[in-house]
Order: sequence, then C-alpha cells, then structure tokens
Amino acid sequence: VYAVAFPILVHWIETAYPALFRALEGDGRALLLVAVRFLLSFASVSGGNYAAIALSFLISVTLTRILGAEEFGRLALLLTISQVLVVLVSSWTLTGLVRFGAREYAASRSIAETFWSRATLLGPWLVAALIVLAVSAGVLTSNLQVPAHTMAVVALHIVGATIFSTAAGALQATGRMSGYGAALFAERALALVAVLVLHRVQG
Repeated sequence: VYAVAFPILVHWIETAYPALFRALEGDGRALLLVAVRFLLSFASVSGGNYAAIALSFLISVTLTRILGAEEFGRLALLLTISQVLVVLVSSWTLTGLVRFGAREYAASRSIAETFWSRATLLGPWLVAALIVLAVSAGVLTSNLQVPAHTMAVVALHIVGATIFSTAAGALQATGRMSGYGAALFAERALALVAVLVLHRVQG
C-alpha cells in the first residue's frame, strides 16, 4: 500500500500545486518528501491500530455469543494468564529489538545480529513458560473447569504472540511502518478467523 500510495500522493502534490513543487528545490523538496512519508506511515500505523481495536471488539462479541458469559469469563482469565507469560517471556526485550535493530539496519541494512541475540535471550524463557504451563495445567483446568486441550490453545497463544511481536518489532526496526500497521490488523483478523473456524468445527 505504501509503495503505491507514496508516488501517487507526490504526483498529486506536483499536479495540484505546481508552483510550490517547482519552488521547492534541494533540501525543500527533500523535506516535503520526508513529510509525505511520515504522513503515510502515521496513517498506516493509526489505521492498523484502530482496525485492530475494532476487530478485538468484534472478537469479544463473537466469543461471548458462542461461549456464553460464564465460559467467556473463564477464557478471558486463561488469556490473561497467557498475556502475563508473554510479557515475562518476550515483551521486555521488544524495545531492544526495535532500538538496536534500527541501529544495525542503518549501518548494514540487516538486523540479523540483533534478531538472533534476542532469540537466544528469550528462548530459555519461552521454554520455561511452556514447562510451567504444562506443570500447572491440571490445577488450572480443574479450578476453571475447562477441557484439558484448552491449555494447548493457551500454549499456542503464547508462541504465536511471541512470534508476532518479533515480526512487528522487526518491521519497526527496518522502518517498514506500513507493514507494521498492516500486521496489527492482520493479527486480529487471523484471530477472528480462528475463532469462527473453531466454532464451526465444534458446532
């Protein structure tokens, strides 16, 4: 979207305001192009955020209708546990991926060193979180009165959220903000599709 929108917007400015565009030479024109890029990136990220919020609301409504208030409450509690584990496993290293990844990308057009350094750091935490989840699965399923396979869904959520946050951080580090905005929307869209498919299978 960004690759298509940027030249179209620049061409529109050149056509609609030819005098201004011709007057902007050198640094002035470069500043205009930077401003256009910033506006498009801002629109992409904001649009992705707001669309993701709307889809999150739709997911909550859909799950409540499918599961009922009581079952949805249990699911929400399990997802809260999952989110806490995601924070402990990977979220605390995400800022480092973006910051040092951006520095590495500016120097070498690659974030491989930063990516693998973070992967090495969070790998043991991810394994430990999954072990804790497996050990406590019996207690959680018994107290929350949910099927045993629910814990497998929670484990998949932890792994999926970790992978997604890594991909989102890599997009930010490499300056692909339009891709980052699209990823925010895509993650929620895939979650909604998964909910509908799961309901279809169980129905």
